[in-house]
Amino acid sequence: MPINTSTASVSAWLKLLDLEESDVEIGLHMAENGKNEIQVRVTSDGEFLGTIVWNPTTFKGVMDHALRLAAMVHRLPVLMSAIAEREARLRTLRSWIHAPVKRQNPSAPTSVCLYWEDDWRILGRWVPDLIDRAGGRPVLLDPGDDDMKADPQDLSRAALDVIFLGTATAGTDPIFMTAVNKLFEEVDFSGRAYIADMSAVTETGPAMYDSVFLLAAGLNPEIEELEFKRIELTLVYPPGTD
Repeated sequence: MPINTSTASVSAWLKLLDLEESDVEIGLHMAENGKNEIQVRVTSDGEFLGTIVWNPTTFKGVMDHALRLAAMVHRLPVLMSAIAEREARLRTLRSWIHAPVKRQNPSAPTSVCLYWEDDWRILGRWVPDLIDRAGGRPVLLDPGDDDMKADPQDLSRAALDVIFLGTATAGTDPIFMTAVNKLFEEVDFSGRAYIADMSAVTETGPAMYDSVFLLAAGLNPEIEELEFKRIELTLVYPPGTD
């Protein structure tokens, strides 16, 4: 199962806030629900400022966590400026793909992200949010839902337009490719499928915004402005494509 949280994600937000490593302690602990969560203990000049448990489950939740962290270390204006710049980029993206800014387009391509680790899992939590922001229509899981094991029959019935496949890296090792080929033997699918670096969508750092562009590149192959991200995708379906 993909890692639920990552110290790298929190470290990325701290870097964005220009915090010194000596001011912050990051550790993992086991929550009551049995999931690993990140505990961020913040100090400044030796003074304890507070603790944040990093356990977001949606895109908005990630932003809320980041805002709480920034407020605790008195860097809220820095974060607000950084988020405003990234949100402006997303508005530009929505204009490229002719998608409503705040409403999902009912004719948008349906999509899921599948993660391979011994078996296929549909990524939930904030990933449906990312698909939505990329101009797609997430199916099978809603924002905030836990990841779940992928059922070939469910994938077939969903009549998906685009599938993103990957692991924590973008590698195409033989075991992974065997799993990819077997998947398409079991799933009735007539859309497009791309191999992607799934670390881009499973992390909860500022790079989440970049992952929206990555998904948009696969969901909207006709948009030339997204070519800079499309080169990070490998089209593996329909068969015979490069």
